[in-house]
Amino acid sequence: MECSSDYFNCMADSYVGKPGLNWGFKDYHAESYMFAKTEESKIKENVLASERVLYAIEKACLDNSSDRKKLEKRAREIVDEIAHTFSLKTIRFMSFMLSKIVNKLFRNVYVNRSGIEKLSHAAKFAPLVFVPSHNSYFDFLLTSLVCFAVNLPLPAIASGQDFLHIAVVNRLLRGSGAFFLRRSFATDHFYKSIFTEYVQQLVKDGRMPIEFFLEGTRSRSGKSLHAKKGMMSMITEMFFLGYVPDILFCPISISYECITEESLYLFELLGIPKPKESLSGLVKARKVLSVDYGTAYLHFGDVFSLKEFCSGSINRAEYALFPRHHADLHPLVNRKQEKQFVGTFSEFLVNQQQLNMAIFPRAIVAAGVLQSIDNLDDLQILVTSVGGLLKHFKKHVHGINNRRTQVLIEEAVHFCSPVLKLDDAKRKVAVLPYDVSFTELKRTALGQALETTDKLRNTMSNVYLSLQRNKLMHILLVPSCIVTAGRLGTEEKIEFSKLLKNYSLLQKILRPEFVRDPTTNDKNEVQYSLDILKRVSCVETVIGKEMVYVTSCSSNKVLLTFLGGLVQPFIETYWLAGQYMLTAAKYPCEISTLASEIQLYAASSLHLGILRSCEAMSLLTLKNAITSLMDAGCLIMANSSRHNTRVNGINHEKLHTYISFLAGFCDLSNVWLSPPENGCIRIKARL
Repeated sequence: MECSSDYFNCMADSYVGKPGLNWGFKDYHAESYMFAKTEESKIKENVLASERVLYAIEKACLDNSSDRKKLEKRAREIVDEIAHTFSLKTIRFMSFMLSKIVNKLFRNVYVNRSGIEKLSHAAKFAPLVFVPSHNSYFDFLLTSLVCFAVNLPLPAIASGQDFLHIAVVNRLLRGSGAFFLRRSFATDHFYKSIFTEYVQQLVKDGRMPIEFFLEGTRSRSGKSLHAKKGMMSMITEMFFLGYVPDILFCPISISYECITEESLYLFELLGIPKPKESLSGLVKARKVLSVDYGTAYLHFGDVFSLKEFCSGSINRAEYALFPRHHADLHPLVNRKQEKQFVGTFSEFLVNQQQLNMAIFPRAIVAAGVLQSIDNLDDLQILVTSVGGLLKHFKKHVHGINNRRTQVLIEEAVHFCSPVLKLDDAKRKVAVLPYDVSFTELKRTALGQALETTDKLRNTMSNVYLSLQRNKLMHILLVPSCIVTAGRLGTEEKIEFSKLLKNYSLLQKILRPEFVRDPTTNDKNEVQYSLDILKRVSCVETVIGKEMVYVTSCSSNKVLLTFLGGLVQPFIETYWLAGQYMLTAAKYPCEISTLASEIQLYAASSLHLGILRSCEAMSLLTLKNAITSLMDAGCLIMANSSRHNTRVNGINHEKLHTYISFLAGFCDLSNVWLSPPENGCIRIKARL
């Protein structure tokens, strides 16, 4: 076994039993909430008879002059569309099938014992909510399979409607506990009332945990996404209103050495929409069963009490005076305070997911290759150095203590085989053009801008590697920003106060890109990471007469340079987005098309050699950069007649400050791009 003693191999260890037909007939028993209803649940009837839904029907009758019977029929149809039909028979069938599939896909699936024990104990005392990370469609399948295997409560799973219209599949998912929600229903108040009531009845019933993805959708980039707050608001409201004494939240971190959707994510980030889910698509996808996807980790984190977390933040007495479906109208309720709390708690749980992610050497090797470290000896030094740093941050790195570093690198190259290859002498790693049929991408504006097939394939290879590198960013973001903010790769020393100021500004600009712990502050983050960087001989502090200075050490230049390079692609991309808004954008411009326009601008910059990374090819990073510019007040925003947000102009002073600050940290201080002329960008020297 290649991991700490707390983990066991769920698919093979005697702790669970051998997977196969026996799993379908295993003796399943799990702890349940002590006040859960023991009779057969009547969730649908309770939803339709609730004050919230009756009020929504009454309001729709008055507002739209609709027939009451038609509205009641529509409400019942919506409940039928949403509701799960959980059946242990379906679970047994699915567990048998999934155990076979998972054993084909993964070498091992490791689960932490301590998390199982804590969760099993906590399940008795309050309704449970599972909040897994979301990188793959396999997340909810793997979570339910493990829960069944180790006798944890099986959850009711909030699922998008991607598979709702696929025959057979939707029935199996419903029978496994999936209930379905529409992707967007903010303006459909009738549907929203019914869905909210359904979720809250599940919380009140308490027989099954609720499982939902805080991020709302799968992360295509390898990084966590900022939390969506809709489902969290629905669930927490049941505690605020006193319908349950507490709600317990368990963040679940799911880490994959390799996932089945990587090539699809690559295309989506470059501008090709994902294909619509269908039965024929699932049948075609069976070819993934012949591919080695390495190892997966599922880590059940600490269980957090909502009652304890919100103590002193929310006055629950305000909610007890009126029906909950009138809460938005009541003057005593501080909805702003509630929304702020829900946002903080959601981001905290996403951060907890990140803390317990397993790291694979694949991510370190990909990050090294992106920084032009391709010699095997240098990569071995890098993997050892970064692995040691991650251990100081108390992170689990797969295989780092049990196997030779060269073997780890060879396996990392194997799992990046679409774009990486070791030479015959096994001394260097070569980056290969991404070899896949991409006719659709070549037809796009980006494909035409990159002109040649080789340029497009090389760009795709770099973006592919960035998806792996990003799995390091949640851990190494703070030390990377410290090294960057202090320019610690130079021989100069910097005052701690100035380093902290630069760090805070940098983190504020990059806020849309990364999820941070909302319960800490910049100074604590910097001091904690500086202490660790001192332990690994990257930096040292010098105490002067009146202030503390920070300077770099010469003994660990490899790690220091690597850390400084991690955040550079994002700084360059944000700088480029600012340049586009200053010199090339035509106002007014629709926010919905802005990222694609900047992507083409970035393609031209890559041709000129201005950008050193392909991060600006990622539409997700560009959308985050636009959000950063809006948050900084650099853009003058307005709503168009079509209800789309648009940019009407720029705040020149703020935008110049924004660009100049970033340019100082990415060696672009003397570069200023002019508007394109005949498809070309001219470079000017900054005066």
